[in-house]
Amino acid sequence: FSESLLYKWDSATVAIVDASRGALFNMQGIMFVEDGEERIVVGSLDLNQCLWLPDELTGKRPGVTESSHTRAYLSNVCVAKELQRCGLGYALVDKSKKLARQWGITDLYVHVAINNEAAQKLYIKSGFVYESEEPAQQARHLGRPRRLLLWLDMKNEAL
Repeated sequence: FSESLLYKWDSATVAIVDASRGALFNMQGIMFVEDGEERIVVGSLDLNQCLWLPDELTGKRPGVTESSHTRAYLSNVCVAKELQRCGLGYALVDKSKKLARQWGITDLYVHVAINNEAAQKLYIKSGFVYESEEPAQQARHLGRPRRLLLWLDMKNEAL
């Protein structure tokens, strides 16, 4: 997917295709009109600049004396099933890394379900490494699969 298909709205990055392609993939999604052309959102993610996300593992970097403005989390990463394994997820994450760099982020995190091997491979391919994992008791209490916390050192990331 070309970078021209990736747009930033506030803290969300979305992937968009011409709505006429929707029939080809039998996709349903958020429809909108841009420059007179119908478009459909086929992927998105949120980039959250904060110390932590509610009910999630908290990253260890930068240290507690550092500014919260240098830590961010990717969340709600999704790509239409029909377009998975086509490089769109990688392009979304890559675009978000570039945006995070512009924001002055030094430490980028993502939570991933322990049983979501495809997402884990995407994040590892994107440069993330394992930092910690959610205790089983916490995951049970929250009614979800355990999560891994992956970290990317943006200071050493070549973009």
